[in-house]
Amino acid sequence: MTFYILVFSFCIGIALIAQNELSTQNNKKNYSLGVFLVFSLLFIISAIRFNVGTDYIVYQNHAKNILALPFKEAVKEFEFFFIVLVHASNYLTNSMQFFYVIIAFVMLFFLHKGLVYHNKKIAIPIFLLFLTTTYFMSLNIMRQMTSFAIGLYSIKHIEHEKTKNFYALILFAFLWHKSAILFFFFPFLRKKDITKHAFLGIALFASLNQIINKFVFNFLVSRGLPLSYYFKLQEEHTSLFLIAISAFIFFTGHFLTKEKTRNGILYLNINYLILILSIFTNGVPGGHRLVYVLWPFYIVICPYIINNSILKQKHVLTLIYTIVFFSFFYKNQILANNSEVLPYRTIFENICTNSINYNITNSIYFS
Repeated sequence: MTFYILVFSFCIGIALIAQNELSTQNNKKNYSLGVFLVFSLLFIISAIRFNVGTDYIVYQNHAKNILALPFKEAVKEFEFFFIVLVHASNYLTNSMQFFYVIIAFVMLFFLHKGLVYHNKKIAIPIFLLFLTTTYFMSLNIMRQMTSFAIGLYSIKHIEHEKTKNFYALILFAFLWHKSAILFFFFPFLRKKDITKHAFLGIALFASLNQIINKFVFNFLVSRGLPLSYYFKLQEEHTSLFLIAISAFIFFTGHFLTKEKTRNGILYLNINYLILILSIFTNGVPGGHRLVYVLWPFYIVICPYIINNSILKQKHVLTLIYTIVFFSFFYKNQILANNSEVLPYRTIFENICTNSINYNITNSIYFS
């Protein structure tokens, strides 16, 4: 964990320096250089990992299935770019390493573009990127995070009323991960503040939670999904922690923000959907994966609430959000190591002194 903390701290430090350059001297060149350094470091760390994270092995198993299927059959189960990159990675490296490199680049490219558009002050978003665990060094739920990053950037085109560009990007995101289907509704979420009727919806979903859970559980069983795997990942088979966090941020956003901008309405509507999804999936095996489709938006939702808060001491709200998400990070990464990202290893050599010796020859090949 020492290695992660050092990298996180270095990235946040560079982000703060870049942010200061922009605000005090209006030096856009130094600001852009600082932002570029932050995302370059994140890219390198993600691209050269070896056997780090549950997704590392899972994706190799998926790749074997893809390579064994004709293309027409593969597209029925897997997304287009996943199939293409698996074949490319197999051809170039006889492993999945090229896949990790490309997906890390695409995800971080659009995340960079999206974050800079939403908030020039990137230090808090970068900090929350780590604490929310939606991005960790292993790039867990990689294709889903790539889809999210494209969706985050695509909001720019809604504001500029370039609807065709927006939907073209969402289609592009959909080819990475089907979760992008949720982003199709963003233009409508940006126009109307649905949180005005929020409390009725929260009460309704909470009261119907057990009925919904039973229906969804039976559906999963009928589909023959590996429920034992999902139960293993689920935190005590509930989403109570997700509900608590999303509810807290929902109430602070609902009661503590000033007059809402168009993007502000979208942020708070997304936050409301996160809360509803958390309630909906509470107790459903693997339900947290559905919540995680929108969970990364907290990296822009929370800074918006902080910047537009009616509180004079905005740093107090920043500190509270930090404590909330740090508790989440501590439980899921330090205590449980749910994503199996410890210890961190690279394809070249060990990074952590307490890690087991690995090298590229230990890689699991397709052949």
